[in-house]
Amino acid sequence: MTQTSPEDAILNDPVLVAFATGLLTRLPSWVQEVETRIGTLRPMEDSRVQGDDKVKWIDPPSQQITHLLHSAHDHLTMLAQSIETTGPRPLAGFSLIRVAIEASALASWIMIPGTIDARVRKSIRLTWDNRQRVAVYTKRYDTPTDAITAELRRILTEITQSRPGLKSLDLEAPFAHLTDIISAVDDKIPGSKRSNLRGVDAWRACSGIAHSNPNFAAGALQRTENEDHVLVTVNVTALGMMLEQATRHLGYALDLAEDYMLNTTKKR
Repeated sequence: MTQTSPEDAILNDPVLVAFATGLLTRLPSWVQEVETRIGTLRPMEDSRVQGDDKVKWIDPPSQQITHLLHSAHDHLTMLAQSIETTGPRPLAGFSLIRVAIEASALASWIMIPGTIDARVRKSIRLTWDNRQRVAVYTKRYDTPTDAITAELRRILTEITQSRPGLKSLDLEAPFAHLTDIISAVDDKIPGSKRSNLRGVDAWRACSGIAHSNPNFAAGALQRTENEDHVLVTVNVTALGMMLEQATRHLGYALDLAEDYMLNTTKKR
């Protein structure tokens, strides 16, 4: 008699299968709604983001947030399109979900309510980390961009020196770990603490699958034994559980962005 592992029992639970199937079925219409909401975002006069953009005018927070939201939405849209056509591939959907969680969490991390200096500090760190990564890439292909990097350093340093709350910022300090960022946002999402799965854990699992780790992939696959072959498909419950975290993170980030950019009554 074949023993069923606790993990298999969970992934094949009829209630969870139905829940996951519902999430996947609703994804195409959900991403359309998200696209419409993202399209309305712009820095309104007297919004909090307008004040932040004035302090950090280069790679301003409003542009960073919009880019991150578009990135998260774009990847989930690709997953939605596969669901509507051929059905999700066994593994690729998890890579798409990974990006959506990561991009959404970075956007939320910058916007989480606080002082202007607290938000601008995180925005500056992200700008500099992104620039450093590009500089490493361009040097490897004999197209160094040292002058651009140096000019950005000068501008960001001037910005930090212009406000007492930013003067202690060290551009060369290590950037925050993504797991710490996602976990911090998890703690802010309503109902997250009651969830069996957190966004940071979904991101870790999807990262393992994206990096072709067979131990992570094993739980993402459904194997059906046939007489002359084994049919391998995606495990609907596993994909749905990960997707739930991606939609929660993107939904939360979008709520924050609407308040951050469109609300003209808050001045913090």
